[in-house]
Amino acid sequence: MNRPIHSTMDDRTSHPQGGITMFEMLISIVVGAIVAVGLATQVANTVKYSQMVRQQLQATFLVEEKMEEILFLRKTVGTTGINATTLPDEAALSGDFSAYSRHLTFSDDTTGTCPTHTASDCLEVHVTVESGGTTHAGAKVVFTKGGPW
Repeated sequence: MNRPIHSTMDDRTSHPQGGITMFEMLISIVVGAIVAVGLATQVANTVKYSQMVRQQLQATFLVEEKMEEILFLRKTVGTTGINATTLPDEAALSGDFSAYSRHLTFSDDTTGTCPTHTASDCLEVHVTVESGGTTHAGAKVVFTKGGPW
């Protein structure tokens, strides 16, 4: 007798269906979530960093602006016109810079950078710009007293 030979394999395994299992779906969701969290963290850091750079640039501009004013005063009225009366601290700046404050310090040169022999012959001016209690930029200039030049 000739009997047809039948496979003992189940129909599902002999003809596999396309698709993914529940376990594969779960793994892909977990991997996707990890990637999404990583990207979100990176975006947050980028935004924070760009804000810090913007603050630093604005503070540097404000220091440079005040230093130019000081150099102009030195040329027009000499170092006698460079003092806390003519250049007071600015607790709150106006316009786009309202979050910043500028502080100026005037003293005889104490760092030894004065080109003359005694520190009392030179004026040292420090300009710093702050926002929220953090100093973002600063500069120092030392002049020989006298002038205008």
